[in-house]
Amino acid sequence: MTDFENAQIIWEYMRFEQPLKKADIIIGLGSADVRTAEWSANLYNQGYAPLILFTGSRGRTTREAFTDNEADVYAKRALELDIPDDVMLREINATNTGENIVYAHKLLQEKVIDVKSIILVTKPYMLRRAYATFMKQWPDDIKPDIQCSAIDISLGEYCSDEMYPFDYVANVMVGDLQRIQEYPKLGFQIEQKPPEEVVKAYDTLIKRGYTKHML
Repeated sequence: MTDFENAQIIWEYMRFEQPLKKADIIIGLGSADVRTAEWSANLYNQGYAPLILFTGSRGRTTREAFTDNEADVYAKRALELDIPDDVMLREINATNTGENIVYAHKLLQEKVIDVKSIILVTKPYMLRRAYATFMKQWPDDIKPDIQCSAIDISLGEYCSDEMYPFDYVANVMVGDLQRIQEYPKLGFQIEQKPPEEVVKAYDTLIKRGYTKHML
């Protein structure tokens, strides 16, 4: 199989989504991809939740892309899409996915906002990792009902963006899949066992040199 076909197998596994229903809040995880903010705004406009929380400072991928923190960049984009400022919360300290979850929880507590259901929005290939992190890092023993969602786009379409060429995305997905397998041992995520087909695609891409994002 080609590199793209192997990456497609991983993309489909990592794109961990559920049928959407109304929730208490949309949480958009910060990154350099502003389409997460756009998708969060789209879900708000469709009436899926009455609040949006954007979380993110400036991580590894955004230090060069943004001069401001991720949460404020996302909120600015949402404002351009006519999302009211008073329905958005900004968490501006998180620098990784675990902190996104923990600090979002802390902010909601500070604002005395009780949430029993969440739509978690991030990049398509980050959904499974974000879910696994949420289920481990959200401080409450009883977790909210969580749904994961991302912009409706194919791997080919995603890689047509000059910021996210195929080589970059394939390397990041290989690294993220490694973390899905290794991070549970460190207490960062819940355990998940990728199907044999996914592991085979992963091993093939590693042998072909897609190792730049690995631990």
